[in-house]
Amino acid sequence: MKILTWNIRIGGSKSSFDVIINYLNEHHSDIIILTEFYNNEKREAVKKGLFASGYVWQNVSSGSQGGDSILIASKLHFEDVTDMAGYNIPNERWVEIHLTEEDVYILAAYIPSYLTRQHDRDVFWAEVLSYAEKNKDKRSVIIGDYNVSFLDENQGPPASCEENLASLNKLGWTDSWRY
Repeated sequence: MKILTWNIRIGGSKSSFDVIINYLNEHHSDIIILTEFYNNEKREAVKKGLFASGYVWQNVSSGSQGGDSILIASKLHFEDVTDMAGYNIPNERWVEIHLTEEDVYILAAYIPSYLTRQHDRDVFWAEVLSYAEKNKDKRSVIIGDYNVSFLDENQGPPASCEENLASLNKLGWTDSWRY
């Protein structure tokens, strides 16, 4: 199974939709996850283009009109199993699917960046870590825009919440970017 994730940066511009769709198609992914996917009329062109390319199962996290959301587009059948009950985070930044035939759960998350209030990041990361603990024994993936990485000399400005990645690793999750 091949999964592609991309922060599409405010949904792209109308002139770039064909370029975006062609780029996504070049990777021949089974599942595409786009963060910063703006919930407005522009998104429909991307959704339709992906649908025409075989990504017939789609889900967009519920966000306010014109705001950030997450798109999951898949060639594999899935069910939306997002359950925000008990989570104290913005629902436009969190969507969970279950690939029924593969029995794989995917949580797509758009974690607040270092530009966001520390409290908001801490709350979001607490929920991600809670999810990770509950799902560590399932076939699961947590993917999307973490807005954080382990620090090294090649990564530029300091990233926030590095300790949370370490906590995920301690729970047995693998940082695929680092891996």
